[in-house]
Amino acid sequence: MEKFYNCRYDMAFKLLFCNDTDTYLIEKFILNGLHMEVEKLEFLNKELAIDFFEERKKIVDSLIRINDNAYLNIEVNSSKSKETALRNYCYFQKIINSNTKKNEDYNVTDQFIQIDLTYGLPKTDNRKIVETYQMKNEEGNSLSAVKTLFYFFLYL
Repeated sequence: MEKFYNCRYDMAFKLLFCNDTDTYLIEKFILNGLHMEVEKLEFLNKELAIDFFEERKKIVDSLIRINDNAYLNIEVNSSKSKETALRNYCYFQKIINSNTKKNEDYNVTDQFIQIDLTYGLPKTDNRKIVETYQMKNEEGNSLSAVKTLFYFFLYL
């Protein structure tokens, strides 16, 4: 029997969803999952810049410009752990920081979206399938300097 690869693993996910010659699946995922029209789809360099010698190399699973002012990072995780969540959040912040340029005003118009596709439901009583995070203060006002900053955990 041949081995079956599902999208729980990076290789299968990238083959199906990050194929720059066939963008049908990723466009449908964005349209149906994020309710965003794709005007311009561009797969960006997945290796994030390193700022100092001791810093670890950072390679994301996917980094996609989905419109002129919208960036999507999707991370595929075979299981949930605090370390994985922290690593993915660091990737997300690095992507946002890379759009801050010297001698330029801060970019307040771009959308930054990260989706963590994680296998296994969270070990909580409420068993939510989707967790959404936004940076806000105690009054509920957005602390984000960008137009929209969304961070999703999707448990499969």
